[in-house]
Amino acid sequence: MELHHKNHHNTYVNSFNDATEKLSAAQSKSDIAAQIALQPLINFHGGGHLNHTLFWENLAPKNQGGGEPPSGALKKAIDDTYGGLEAMQTKFNTALAGIQGSGWAWLVKDNQTGNIGIKTFAVSFTAEGSIPPSKGILLMLLSMCRTKILLSANIYHCLGLMPGNMLISMFLKSFCVSSY
Repeated sequence: MELHHKNHHNTYVNSFNDATEKLSAAQSKSDIAAQIALQPLINFHGGGHLNHTLFWENLAPKNQGGGEPPSGALKKAIDDTYGGLEAMQTKFNTALAGIQGSGWAWLVKDNQTGNIGIKTFAVSFTAEGSIPPSKGILLMLLSMCRTKILLSANIYHCLGLMPGNMLISMFLKSFCVSSY
């Protein structure tokens, strides 16, 4: 987790800060082309930062309820929606593992209906290696308005490089759900 925070999440933060500084400079010069070119980077790295912030906020030490199966209203919602925690984990992990490359899966509670569901978002790159305009920030803002994120999991392409996707499978078997 330290490596994930120090290297992976920190890269999003530094890259977002760099892109916003460049955007500010482009705005002061009225350089419209540069402003447009920087938007995908700002969206991608800003969305990555927001997603990782939610991921870290979902973690809790065991003495604060982390690592324990859900109870109360959340347990009931999982049982009613998925037939139990194990079935929900299977569906969640299947959704997350189905992401090509890097991306996110969230277990969310709809603030209007109270229902829970699984949402995914894939982060993809073009064949040239450039980042296409990302829906990351928009998706997160819309999601935060309508839903409460109960569980946030990040899968990134380098996990898939392990033999037999062993690391992915180990990663997907261990996660916690925040309070309902």
